[in-house]
Amino acid sequence: MSESSAVVGKPVPKLDAVKLATGKAEFLDDIKLPGALAVKLLGSRCAHARIKRIDVSKAEKLPGVRGVVTYKDAPRVAYNPGVYYLQPKDKYIFDEKVRYFGEPVAAVAAVDEDTAEEAASLIEVEYEELPAVLDPEQAMRPEAPKIHETNIAAHVFREWGDVEKGFRDSDHVFEGRYTTGRQVHAAIEPHACAASYDAGKLTIWTTSQIPFHVRSILSEVFGLPQNRIRVITSFVGGGFGGKDEVVIEPICALLAIKVGGAVKLRLTREEVFRTTTTRHPSIV
Repeated sequence: MSESSAVVGKPVPKLDAVKLATGKAEFLDDIKLPGALAVKLLGSRCAHARIKRIDVSKAEKLPGVRGVVTYKDAPRVAYNPGVYYLQPKDKYIFDEKVRYFGEPVAAVAAVDEDTAEEAASLIEVEYEELPAVLDPEQAMRPEAPKIHETNIAAHVFREWGDVEKGFRDSDHVFEGRYTTGRQVHAAIEPHACAASYDAGKLTIWTTSQIPFHVRSILSEVFGLPQNRIRVITSFVGGGFGGKDEVVIEPICALLAIKVGGAVKLRLTREEVFRTTTTRHPSIV
């Protein structure tokens, strides 16, 4: 290792340290888009259900509301919200079927957050409740309610050496049942997104940790070439993997296209817990 390139034992300045320490770092909520409409979501009140009826007429008539979207307005294109090229592709912007409590069923764009929130509360949804699955062992039973078309997310098989011989030759073998509870990453900065649509070009500002996946998914869902989509991430106020999914960006894009302008969505802490899929409980 040459002296000119050696960094071991030497201080390395953090590139963004000054901006962070002086309060000049720009997070998504600091971004001001002229004329941007505020977005609020309406989440499912059921853990598993079909939407029998959804009526947005009262919300649309509320003064200050510029756009309301549901599954009736969204492209019927399924995607993988984590990694766009992997299976299963079982997520839609909105769907007639809801699979968890808090899953977005509608979104409103209005002149301010209060108006958008009031409009969302005026949306009438009638559900046909279906049996829910609340633990992994129940989901593995043959007679378990069918939440998705399959409950197998992926097959991963890895093996090194002679596993059975390793157990036989071990001095001690410990067996147990281990469980983990549902976890929310609780980053300091909640999930947020802004979107602008102009002259056939879509621009997204997001707190996402996977901006290139966001672009690929939006291209796939909306049928736009990737060179017509720009995804910008500012400073991210913590992620820890919790912002490795694409949930709110397609909703903002759909609304931006509908209103032909700019929109902005900021999830509250409660909405982060309800809307994002977080980290599931597990049994090992």
